[in-house]
Amino acid sequence: MKGYPRIPIIYQQQDTHEERKFGLRPPEALRVLVERMKGVDWLVKHCMLAFDDNWPTASQDIAIQSRGRRWYDEIKERDKRFVIQGCTSIDKQTGRIGITIYRPGFDNERVLAEEIYHVVFGIIRKAKPTTYQATQRWHKNRLKKGTDPTVCLDEAFSKSMALEESGKGTDLPPGVVRHARRLFSPACRIPASVMQNVKANWSLI
Repeated sequence: MKGYPRIPIIYQQQDTHEERKFGLRPPEALRVLVERMKGVDWLVKHCMLAFDDNWPTASQDIAIQSRGRRWYDEIKERDKRFVIQGCTSIDKQTGRIGITIYRPGFDNERVLAEEIYHVVFGIIRKAKPTTYQATQRWHKNRLKKGTDPTVCLDEAFSKSMALEESGKGTDLPPGVVRHARRLFSPACRIPASVMQNVKANWSLI
């Protein structure tokens, strides 16, 4: 429909001799989630989505931040590299929050869900103090039980919500799960001032 706002979707593909897995459409495994994104007001207005055909390798710092020191040490011992499946950052050209999914994440809906919930966490942190405090308490309790302390709150929350989206229960408080899901729904409207604040403080998330 003319004039209807849409979330920008970018396809960055390598030219290879193989037949391309998809044209200018999301990978099959991610299409339901992408359609859901298109109906969420703050995602449409303030975010963009990119599918990148590359297989980037993460630095040691990024791998540890994402999965934790214990996991990284195990991977290193087995002489394997950590391939980035998705990332979220501020796009300097547009000012939007850019969600990028790389080739290794094309077949895994949880990868895209995790990146979306990174943004949801940013909204919670800046605008939903009660829910944010609940996630802090949850994270502290997990650390007391022996969870890897190198995995930050943002990563722990996003991974848990991605599991919740896939139908697997987690130890996240039910109230936090419900609130996070409401934020990622067509019924949610986030003021532009809040989203600008989230973007301005993105490096602090």
